[in-house]
Amino acid sequence: MGSDAMRLAVGVAYLVALALLPSCGGGSVAQPPPQTPTAAEPPATERPAEPRSFPTPTLEIPRATATQTPTPAVATPTASPTPTPSPAPTAVPATPTREPEPTATLPDPTPTLDAVQLIARGKRLVERNNCLGCHSIDGQTSSAPTFKGLYGATRQLEGGATITADDEYLGESIKLPAAKVVEGYFAGAMPKVFFNDAEILAMVKYISSLD
Repeated sequence: MGSDAMRLAVGVAYLVALALLPSCGGGSVAQPPPQTPTAAEPPATERPAEPRSFPTPTLEIPRATATQTPTPAVATPTASPTPTPSPAPTAVPATPTREPEPTATLPDPTPTLDAVQLIARGKRLVERNNCLGCHSIDGQTSSAPTFKGLYGATRQLEGGATITADDEYLGESIKLPAAKVVEGYFAGAMPKVFFNDAEILAMVKYISSLD
């Protein structure tokens, strides 16, 4: 028997019972008994909520594109460089060591002269340099002291000092005429001359010979 027929039978029985209730003396209408679910129909149970479904992301996997397999490179043998021969070391001829030559003694530029030669040389220097234009050799005085008797004499200088006309004084007077001026003469009368020591020595020897 189906569930619909069972429900119909239950409904009819319920109506019959309602019709018989007024005759049962109470005058009150009896409430229909609660409907008891039949054993055939299982109690309604709450269906579990269906889980919400989310769209599953689709991961697109790119298809592998067929690529051309590279051709393996074949190593080309290269020619080994020819080694360059190193140049042979050039033999350096040994330089013979020369023995130092003995130092030659250079001659004195002014040869050693005896007294006569020095006097002769001094005379030539006095004459060639026009010293006799102011100095006499015979004792006569002019614009400069005479050479006669000058060597060894005492000279009176400007300022009152005296000095002996020796080798040092005569040599200084030839180099620096204004260094010591004899009284009665003025500085600057004799021009400055340039003689070396050997020439001055010869001139002094000549003056010393004029006694």
